Amino acid sequence: MSAGAFSWPIAMRAMNAALCAYQIRAEGVRPSTQTPILRSVPGGNGAFFYDVAPAFQDAVGFVGPGDSYAPAFDATGPDLTDAALIGLTGDGYAILAFRGTLAPNFVRDDLVGWITDWLNDADAVQTPWPPDGHGRQESEAGFSRAVVALWPWVEATLEPLLDRAPKGLIVTGHSKGGAMTFLGAALARARWSAAALPIQVYAFAPPVTGNAAFAAAYHAAGLGAATHRVQVAKDLVPFLPRWDAADIWSKIRVSGIVDRLGWDALVDLVDRVTGSGYVAVGSDTLIADDTGTVLTGNAARDAALAGVVAAVEAETFAEIAAAHVGATSYLPKVAAAARING
Repeated sequence: MSAGAFSWPIAMRAMNAALCAYQIRAEGVRPSTQTPILRSVPGGNGAFFYDVAPAFQDAVGFVGPGDSYAPAFDATGPDLTDAALIGLTGDGYAILAFRGTLAPNFVRDDLVGWITDWLNDADAVQTPWPPDGHGRQESEAGFSRAVVALWPWVEATLEPLLDRAPKGLIVTGHSKGGAMTFLGAALARARWSAAALPIQVYAFAPPVTGNAAFAAAYHAAGLGAATHRVQVAKDLVPFLPRWDAADIWSKIRVSGIVDRLGWDALVDLVDRVTGSGYVAVGSDTLIADDTGTVLTGNAARDAALAGVVAAVEAETFAEIAAAHVGATSYLPKVAAAARING
């Protein structure tokens, strides 16, 4: 297996690390109830906390057991919405996990409103990348701001750990965190050479992040072959804001005059805010069902698109929302696929 090739054991560890990142919370926010929490570790002078969830931590393989270990973590941005953690594994990897957003919580008949809110919250307009660059690369503004805000902490925290990470860096995240992986990997490669720091990226349910020029530069830097986009059937988020090669906006047909008017307005909004469109980087893996059936490459992209289009047209919005959740959808499906294929 070539360095950076897709590995189901690594994917399982990366998925659990992405779930660890969700355990970073602002002060006053209740801990997650999805898995037992052993203890809470304060950060930022008590402004935010990391809840130790041994079920996730131990599956990553961090250097300490869940009951006594916590990775380094940070949160920043408005309302501490941008967060990440960094830790070492016992077998020589450094792990960088970006925290995602909460899963979509739409119910029947408000899909248009939810996507509109998502686009506004995510700030899907394109902005120059890197932020001080003057070339043709552009990235989604909301994701870009989040990564740039966290980067000084990431760089300062990673640097002293690299001597103890001979196998390199795994960058991971789910949802918004998945989108941030591509930008974080690009900054890491600009900071450290491939010889000094091998990089692998496992992005779960990631929205698309950069334009064609960003994708070209990303692959030219050698990151494409070691970058893996993983999604499950019926998850809408990986097709947002607008994935040019898998454009849901041109595929979905809605019924009813009110729905058509709302959808037409939404498509117009997408066209206006996404500029030249977005291009996915790396390779695509679709976990097609609960048994762990896997498709890859263009077959994965096409099957995932068809499934999402069918689900939206059938208005099974609760299923679409449930498909996106990290702990109850992605983790068990990744685990099933790992058992069969790993």
